[in-house]
Amino acid sequence: MSDFITPENRSVTTVRYHDLMKQTLDTASLTLRRWTAKLVRTLLWLGMAALVLVVAYFFAAYHYAYSRGESVGYVQKISNKGWVCKTWEGEQVRALATVPAVPEKFTFTVRDAAVVDQINTHIGQKVVLEYAQHKGLPTCFGDTEHFVTAVRPAPTAGEPDQATK
Repeated sequence: MSDFITPENRSVTTVRYHDLMKQTLDTASLTLRRWTAKLVRTLLWLGMAALVLVVAYFFAAYHYAYSRGESVGYVQKISNKGWVCKTWEGEQVRALATVPAVPEKFTFTVRDAAVVDQINTHIGQKVVLEYAQHKGLPTCFGDTEHFVTAVRPAPTAGEPDQATK
């Protein structure tokens, strides 16, 4: 009667079954640990790659101008604004060719303290603001896209422009 299960055979079979389950669980937990470590490494690399791309984008947006130009008008105000990142922000009312028109305001940001001093000496006078437009920068760099790089008095009707001198 070899196919009759005795209590001794049952315990041996049970021990063997539990040994097999323990080996399977050990293999499964080892596989899970490897998979989790691989997932964490992949997420860290993706995070680092995203950070590098964001830094490269801001570097390019800060150092390369989208456009450059000049604006002629009267500087109305300039002030040092911001809670954490203090920037010089200003407004210029653009000079109009025709008098019965609504004046247009040109808002700008100034990075250089020397340019701020030049603007302060010419407040209320007609000036030419040379600016560079930087798109996509966070507001900590300035509230506007237009960054003034130079200031000069605007030429009067009979006088040549000072930029050509």
